[in-house]
Amino acid sequence: MCTTYKKKHAKPEVIWRKSSNFSSRNGGTIKKIVYHYTTSENVDGVVSWLCNPGSSVSAHYVIAKDGTIYQLVQDDQRAWHAYQHNLDSIGIEVCAKTGQKMTKPQEDALKDLTLYLCGEYPTIGLITGHRFLYKDNYTDCPSALFGEATIDSLRVWISTHILPEFPKIKLPT
Repeated sequence: MCTTYKKKHAKPEVIWRKSSNFSSRNGGTIKKIVYHYTTSENVDGVVSWLCNPGSSVSAHYVIAKDGTIYQLVQDDQRAWHAYQHNLDSIGIEVCAKTGQKMTKPQEDALKDLTLYLCGEYPTIGLITGHRFLYKDNYTDCPSALFGEATIDSLRVWISTHILPEFPKIKLPT
């Protein structure tokens, strides 16, 4: 965990769009960050869907192709993005179609947001992609955001961008 580090990363600028799709963490501690991709490049459509009460899904953050970050659910609330992992995680959606890599502005925004979150919540001990939370790989999410659609590509990205400042973060297995 990153408990020995001082907060030194400011929160990136976000645009607030409140989703009604959230619930209480019931005292749960934030222990991980879960990366997702949206299957769409249309950030307005993604935000609209994640804020629609009929969708029954949400995420804490959405990152547009141009690097703009939208926050839909407060960090201290439970967003609905990863089933049984919602209680102790922060969900970040990156706008991309299946097989697309992040744009440079998205990569910069994801790095800045992740560094801020790790500094803000020293209880975070794991950063992973959605599909790596489950043994059956029922989803391909986060697809090829990090290069190849593999756990190794995600590990390399985290090792390069996050571990230099938070070396006690665990890599996904």
